Amino acid sequence: MVRKARVADARAIGDLIDHYARRGMLLPKPLGRIYEALRTFSVWEEKGQVLGCGRLDIVWEDLAEVGSVAVHDSLRGQGVGSALVESLIEEARELGIPRLFALTYQVRFFNRLGFSVIRKHELPQKIWKDCLACSKYDRCDEYAVLRVLDGVPAVHGAGAPTAADFGLSGFTRMPAPAGAHTFDEPPASPPVNCESEAPGQERHRSRQPTLGAGGRLQILP
Repeated sequence: MVRKARVADARAIGDLIDHYARRGMLLPKPLGRIYEALRTFSVWEEKGQVLGCGRLDIVWEDLAEVGSVAVHDSLRGQGVGSALVESLIEEARELGIPRLFALTYQVRFFNRLGFSVIRKHELPQKIWKDCLACSKYDRCDEYAVLRVLDGVPAVHGAGAPTAADFGLSGFTRMPAPAGAHTFDEPPASPPVNCESEAPGQERHRSRQPTLGAGGRLQILP
């Protein structure tokens, strides 16, 4: 069953994330960070064991991220990942958040749950909040996917975020490496070998465009 995470679940959540981080499918998350973010996590519990996890991270007034979706190998392909994401979707509804996104290699998995591929620069909140400080910023190969929730009113607030909103008013990135190519659009469709049926399956080798200098997408040769 899906339930909200408890303090006693933190190490099991860490083990699940580490398992996929070692395969290059998730970013590692130190145990201390898991404790700090514990209230954002939901888990799948079966016979007293935590065998799946996922989190809902609010990043702006109308936007939240689905992340850290990981399922134990013994339960892959059995709908556990879908159940976790659906629970996070319902949580977003209750909070009044109309848009959900994820950065993922598992495009078809999220397609089945109503998400569509978008350009990464449509997510400035994520870029200001996390991507600029990420070691993979200049070589990120994940796809951005987005779902707009039916029945959740759009939020009309202060508008698009700025670097200052995330405490980054003095933050700059190094210029793009020489020879980098820029693209205004992501690939028209996911790579043909992106056939995962659940979070955490084999990662594809394609390289995904990312936001580079001047607000354009860049991809390294």
